[in-house]
Amino acid sequence: MNLTFLNSAFLLAASAAILPLVIHLISRRRVETVDFSSLRFLKELERKKIRRVRIRQILLLLVRTLVILALALAAARPTLSGPLAAGAGHARTSVAIVLDTSASMSRDGHGGDLFEEAAEMASEIADLLREGDQGFLVAAGDPPVTVIDGGTFSPAALAGAIDELESGFSGTDYPSALELAVAALSGSRNLNRELYVIGDQQATGWSGGAPLRPGIPGTALAEGGLRGYILPLRGPAGNLGLASASAMRRYGGAAGLYSVTADVVNHGRVAGETQLRLFVDGVQVGQAGVDLESGAAARASFAVTVDEGHWHSGWVELPADALAADNRRYFVIPPARRSEILVVAADDEPAAGEAYYIGHALDPTGGADRFRVATVEASRLADQDHGRFAAVVLADV
Repeated sequence: MNLTFLNSAFLLAASAAILPLVIHLISRRRVETVDFSSLRFLKELERKKIRRVRIRQILLLLVRTLVILALALAAARPTLSGPLAAGAGHARTSVAIVLDTSASMSRDGHGGDLFEEAAEMASEIADLLREGDQGFLVAAGDPPVTVIDGGTFSPAALAGAIDELESGFSGTDYPSALELAVAALSGSRNLNRELYVIGDQQATGWSGGAPLRPGIPGTALAEGGLRGYILPLRGPAGNLGLASASAMRRYGGAAGLYSVTADVVNHGRVAGETQLRLFVDGVQVGQAGVDLESGAAARASFAVTVDEGHWHSGWVELPADALAADNRRYFVIPPARRSEILVVAADDEPAAGEAYYIGHALDPTGGADRFRVATVEASRLADQDHGRFAAVVLADV
């Protein structure tokens, strides 16, 4: 059984219980000794009277002290939780469940993927709710979403909403999800308010907010009468993912030469080395290796030559691991289209003037791989077929 206080700040008022004692000590009358004749028979009577007065004063002091303590405790709103408290009566509870729906939750767990384990834990919490309890559900994707507006007083409705959720392909934003959950609980009138965060607690999900020690189960988020608990799920320690893959033409080299780059991120908790494979039109044409520390990123590069007259599709692939969704990224290479460019030079421009350098910048090899450049003097501009040119460049004209 646990005793908690919904308004613990009022416990400071209990220190006022010492005031009656302080007032009593200050107000005690100081007795002066005066020499007098024998009062032997009167002293005995006075002693009995003083004893009664002192007992009455002590009782009055205790009553005043207990009254102040009782008022401070009542303002602090004490509540009981645990088996003994349940037997004494059920205080209505509002529960907010923050359920991680990010892509990393689709990793393999102990009895299925991590999201299945998380949904099962959330359903068990919903089953504990009783009549009068209120439930809220927040899907902690990026951005997070409140699943049930205004919450629900039906445990079955909360369990049904949990069953309908599934992991997606986005990241997660725990700080924003917690803001939604805390805002929902703040509007509840129930005495007990509890917040549960269920997920794999990826460090990237806490960016923009302070991590709440996600490695410790049951970590309290206690904040103004709100009890919160983080329920972390641990999948396999290793997970490398491809963030992107792209292909870019290498100008100035052989016809059809492309550079393919792939960005790899180590989302796991251990360092790892892996091999990436490059496929074009379903055939492996390259391989590269990367070595990554936990949380680090790296870029792998490939060179490939294709027929520029046709479309080509390809992908970069990582070896299979716990999360298959981020092990492959696709790209396309469109057919190359030579563009006609007209460079207009001044009539009196020297042979190695601005038009000369512009032409060589667009077509450095002279092979017209991407741009076919035609240079004319300004006086002959009106004689040209302007419709055939994709662009006209005026070189200091």
